[in-house]
Amino acid sequence: MNLPPHSFRLVLALGTVVLASCAVVPVPPPPPPAPSPQPGAPAPTPEVSCSNPWRGYVVASDHNYAGIGAFNGSNRFMCKATPTQGIRAHLQHLRNYADSASTPSTLGAPFEPRPFYTEANFGTFLYHGAAPRWIDLNGRWAVPGTTYAQTFVGIYNTMRANVSLPPVDVSAVTIMGPSELTAAQIAARVCASINCADWKPEISPTAMAQLYIDEGILVGVRGDLAFCQSILETGWFRWPGSPTAIGLSSAGTAEPDPVMDVYFELQSVTGRN
Repeated sequence: MNLPPHSFRLVLALGTVVLASCAVVPVPPPPPPAPSPQPGAPAPTPEVSCSNPWRGYVVASDHNYAGIGAFNGSNRFMCKATPTQGIRAHLQHLRNYADSASTPSTLGAPFEPRPFYTEANFGTFLYHGAAPRWIDLNGRWAVPGTTYAQTFVGIYNTMRANVSLPPVDVSAVTIMGPSELTAAQIAARVCASINCADWKPEISPTAMAQLYIDEGILVGVRGDLAFCQSILETGWFRWPGSPTAIGLSSAGTAEPDPVMDVYFELQSVTGRN
């Protein structure tokens, strides 16, 4: 069959289009395999979702260093994604206790909400401005807590003695104010009091203490003393009664931490922090 010349040109053009549409698209190479753990390296701590409700214990990855919402039957347990957020929420809550004039806009940093505690109800908190001194937290932050502040202020005074500073008066020292200890001084006492291999947070004691100091400057709260409050609430950041650093047994059940000789806040009350 004879075709006119323009038909050959059309066929050739169509063939070019078909070939172009059938061109092979290169496939990217697969990602490299994850590196094998080094011999003797500690097993990674299983991640815990911050969506978890109160499960009866706190773990380091909750970034809740002050027992906030940690009581039997709680529906308001606080869990944060980073250490900074957990510390910020802790110190902002202390400012709420200490300062009746405080509002979400006067905290020096973005407000850190948690279940049932938002900017809208910050000023209606039951103890808003009711605890300007650390000792005023007794019976409020901790229940019954008759020696609550005395205990962690005692830890703080030991830190001060280690660097030749005089003790503070537990009956007078206020929640608001500047820190007087450095992060290095705080961390030195932590590692002298416990085996630092038992320290469970993902950042070092010095880094943790520095965050408390820095966030304390923003919100106007004594970060060094708040760190000592967290020592009491977390059992020197080891969380006694919580799963071990490995986390769960092969059966998927929590393995209790054998260290049980320090304070751990688990109050069966309502209306708590």
